[in-house]
Amino acid sequence: TYNFVKDDLNIAEYKYLEQDNNTFGFIAQDVENTKVGSKFIHKDSEGFLAYDSGAYASILAGALKEAINKIEKLESEIEILKANN
Repeated sequence: TYNFVKDDLNIAEYKYLEQDNNTFGFIAQDVENTKVGSKFIHKDSEGFLAYDSGAYASILAGALKEAINKIEKLESEIEILKANN
């Protein structure tokens, strides 16, 4: 269910015009085109696309939880297979 995190998003490096240092994140247009992107993409006061990083963090937490559960299940299966050899 969270494959879009792995398959659709690429980290980007960019610089806001009013800042001197580079920032890392996702491009709003890339997020918009994902399975859940339309739920937290919005236009800012200047009409530019932006995304709610708090909402996105919640989605990433769900993806991480799913991945951890899968890893733990696989580790358990490996231990069973090792015990049977």
